Amino acid sequence: MTAKPIFSDIDGTLITSQGDVSTATIDAIRKQIIAGNLFIPVSARTPKGIMNVVDKMPNFCPIIAYNGTLVLDEMGRPLNSQFFDAAEAVKLINEVESLKTSDLAWNVYSDYNWFSSLNKNSLVVKEKK
Repeated sequence: MTAKPIFSDIDGTLITSQGDVSTATIDAIRKQIIAGNLFIPVSARTPKGIMNVVDKMPNFCPIIAYNGTLVLDEMGRPLNSQFFDAAEAVKLINEVESLKTSDLAWNVYSDYNWFSSLNKNSLVVKEKK
């Protein structure tokens, strides 16, 4: 029998409106893991932000952070990381900020750090934790 990967977003999917994982959800994931399947949390959150949600859950495999730009194994070691030239990032940030619109935002991820033009936004603050 081949293990089936089970990918789950966190916000609006895995966690309740109170920001925690329900007992029923934890039990369902536990049953899947016992059946030999893999639970893999996926989020735009930082690795720490993901770990704070899944730390009460049974064993899981890799985590996918920053919308897929960083994949870590169960020990927190990078399995895959997508890099972007820093000079190009600065150029794009400057272009976005020059538009002076609230409809656009920039986000930069570096290792375990998340930088955003929306640092004061309550959703960004919550997901960075």
